[in-house]
Amino acid sequence: MRGWGVWRALARYFPAELVKTAELVPKHSYIFALHPHGILTCNSWMNFSSEATGFSKLFPGIEMHTGTAQTACSSSWRQLQQETSSSAYALSFF
Repeated sequence: MRGWGVWRALARYFPAELVKTAELVPKHSYIFALHPHGILTCNSWMNFSSEATGFSKLFPGIEMHTGTAQTACSSSWRQLQQETSSSAYALSFF
């Protein structure tokens, strides 16, 4: 799934690029924190959750696992529901 072509197409569309500015030692652990969060997370998905920008080629041996805080997702979902609450169809669609 990380190597699906749809992610590369997404990276070309925006356009997204991952730039290596330092060497990372594969035996160490790293935390990558990103902001903004919520539903606007295309940058983190393209760079770290997929191979759209070639993360594993730039940083061989680094195993990536991604996640999000539950509050970030739930607050974005709540905001989306509030903004679309005037339409019952919009809520049933999601």
